[in-house]
Amino acid sequence: MSIIKIIANGIEIDIVKDTLTIKSENNALSRDFKVSASSFPFLVIENKKTKLALGTRDLASVKKVKIVDVIVFEGSEKYYGELQILSYLDGFRKCNLRYSSKIFTLMNKKISEFMPTVSVIPGEENPIPYSVESEDVIEGSEHWQTYPLPFLDKNFPEVKWQFPTMSWINKFGVNLEPDDEWYLYKNRINDYDNDGLILNSVQIAENELVVKNKNVVSPQVFLLSPLYYALKSIDFKAVGSAMENEFLKRILLLSTKDNLTKANYIKQQFPPLHYVEGGNFWNTNFYYNITTPGTYYVKYRFEETTFTGDEYGRVFSISYAGGLKFAYSYGANRPSEVFEGICEFEVTGNEVSHQLSFQYSTQENLMPVYFLSALNNDNKGNQMHPTIELGRYLPDWTFATYLNEIQNLFNLEITPDDFAKTLKFEFNEVTINNSSTFIVKKSLQFKSYDPAPYTAYLLKYDNDVDSALWITATGTEEYTSQKSDFCENLFSKFKFIPGTFTANLSEEVASRSGIGLMIYDPSEKPFVSYNYLDQTLKIDGEKGIYAVFWKKFIKFLLQSSLVEVVGPFTEIEKNKIAKLKRIFIDHQEYMISVTESTETTQDNFMLKFKLQSITF
Repeated sequence: MSIIKIIANGIEIDIVKDTLTIKSENNALSRDFKVSASSFPFLVIENKKTKLALGTRDLASVKKVKIVDVIVFEGSEKYYGELQILSYLDGFRKCNLRYSSKIFTLMNKKISEFMPTVSVIPGEENPIPYSVESEDVIEGSEHWQTYPLPFLDKNFPEVKWQFPTMSWINKFGVNLEPDDEWYLYKNRINDYDNDGLILNSVQIAENELVVKNKNVVSPQVFLLSPLYYALKSIDFKAVGSAMENEFLKRILLLSTKDNLTKANYIKQQFPPLHYVEGGNFWNTNFYYNITTPGTYYVKYRFEETTFTGDEYGRVFSISYAGGLKFAYSYGANRPSEVFEGICEFEVTGNEVSHQLSFQYSTQENLMPVYFLSALNNDNKGNQMHPTIELGRYLPDWTFATYLNEIQNLFNLEITPDDFAKTLKFEFNEVTINNSSTFIVKKSLQFKSYDPAPYTAYLLKYDNDVDSALWITATGTEEYTSQKSDFCENLFSKFKFIPGTFTANLSEEVASRSGIGLMIYDPSEKPFVSYNYLDQTLKIDGEKGIYAVFWKKFIKFLLQSSLVEVVGPFTEIEKNKIAKLKRIFIDHQEYMISVTESTETTQDNFMLKFKLQSITF
């Protein structure tokens, strides 16, 4: 059986076996997750099948590189790929091949694209889009009081997001005055009382907007939720020991964004039209009391439609303190028209006793479709918007970046399986000790030998505030400014969030580089936990990131030597080695870093391995 089968346009392409070499890498030893394999240039036999599958060798095609979509079968695995025709030779075509898992289609998409939009309103299937500002008080915000409550007892995967209480002291300033819009804020995000989540209120009393901003609502997405939704989009699922890990299931991605919307405007409503005796028209008007000086705005929109009649038409006007601030007239037999805009004017201290007058008159007993509101700069009601667009609460990462950051922090091997439709996550820290090994009982040619390329490893978050570790063969110490020409940086784009009884947020913490990670343990609801079964998110510590996920593996890396060997193997042997990824040669165990496979004319395979010795 060939090393691979290449199908183009439903036709298997004939290749010169001993010219095709496939290179694949072990993701366990890579800091950059890959979902593709590649080949060196090889020869495709020019025959009738090739012409049907790849097209003819016309002059136009000879002068340019041609790429053909193909299906690739490697052993029992099926992949999708591209065949690149590099040149045309006598009786052959020189080609290159690149193929990958279906996971590859997700890699450049933003993780925010996969997240759902939900509403706190029960049964709402068509929620209004979230907006930072609103022209009116939004219906449904009262459901926030009870919506988070069923979440608080659960973790991923039962729920995909959470509403933990977090501390943010003086978020809106120090020593706020009683008339400050955030005077009632109690220094907590997602704060609760005995009735549920504490609500903000926006009320209209005597033409004044009365706001009580007590709380900031901010959904927090679980670390593994973007993975769930991204894989679900291609009918895949995540499996492996890491997906069953109770610690990882409890981790939240911190977002400092909120789900508030500013309801700035007081919506106004005309009373019913009344007929004006002797005037042969209908009229309505009302008055708005202004009690404080300042800048005022009136936002208006009137949709006038064509009508027939006398020349009187329809008139709308805004007046204050004896002066006309705005007016329009719409006459008979004119095309339909929309009048909209904002009327702005200043009110001085001498004018506050006057009333703002709104008037509309028409020759018909019918009001147009209209919106009318007034705004004073001091009116800022922070409502809880009923629509949650969960993608807003994620970092601006592609799926590739997201996978790499999870892999690099928790030291994972990630393996796609297109037949099973799974993406498997295993801890290298565990498999380095107990995974199965293929025992080689034949002589192999050792091509090269090199000592370990790195003598030090730096494990740290994405900023210089969080603790970091400097790790060498002689021990582990807190990183300050140590340097080495042979150091590998194990950096993560995350950051540690400090806490006492819950997460302690501040402008300083929020401004640190990195995406915050937090532990949510329902036994301490609704607060964020510092640890789970003593395990923490700090890089250092007895049960920190290094001790739990990296200690044994870095010891292996520091003590391993790099070896390159070549030898012949049967197809059965080759497939076993590919699955085990460890090999035992001459009483020494190795981790396979890279494998290059070439089929020979004797129907076996010449394999070249890049290996790292396991000596601890």
